[in-house]
Amino acid sequence: MACFLSLPAENRISIYEEVLGAGQTFFLFHGTGNQVNALAPTNPRRWSAFLFTNHLIYSEAREIVYGANRFVLLDVTHTQTELLHNFLGGIGPANASLITHLVISFPVMERVEAQEAEFALKGDSMRALELLRAQCTRLKTLELQVNRQNSSGLTEEKDCDSKFARDALPRINQELKGISSLERVVVKVYEKALMPSVESVMQNFGWMVMLNLYTILDPPLI
Repeated sequence: MACFLSLPAENRISIYEEVLGAGQTFFLFHGTGNQVNALAPTNPRRWSAFLFTNHLIYSEAREIVYGANRFVLLDVTHTQTELLHNFLGGIGPANASLITHLVISFPVMERVEAQEAEFALKGDSMRALELLRAQCTRLKTLELQVNRQNSSGLTEEKDCDSKFARDALPRINQELKGISSLERVVVKVYEKALMPSVESVMQNFGWMVMLNLYTILDPPLI
């Protein structure tokens, strides 16, 4: 270990990238209690043990783990905020601030009672964006997944779709602009294509829209 630490810092960083797999995807899902499990299919088992060899290695290598990889939250929209909260809380604010690429469900909007034309972010979705704004201060790429649980107003043929595109989507865009480090928003659509009016508004915001349509026999590869 002494020989490794005597290497120039740039050489150690190259080794971290090789061992820890910069550019990999980590899938996050609920464990026991507040625990969050992480699966990185292309990384060798027990790779994380390398992080805890000593304090210096951990301090240097965590920049690669959290800053150079993609994190995908595997959960439906209404419970995903809890998963995000537990994940960020588990890794701590210093590591949360290093994350640059995150994948979550598309935020859910709901009508405000007694105001037919008004939309507001649903509580869980608002809280998720607040967590990102407060803790993921280096977040550059945010992928938003549209699936059957959160596609209302986005993919269905209904009279309200034009209102949704006109009134609800700008509110989401405004919230995303509050994440000052954010450079790219990617909307990935599964199962059904977006309404043309919805897709047009998203593209006007500068969001990248990607269709990943599949059938039950052809599940998505996230």
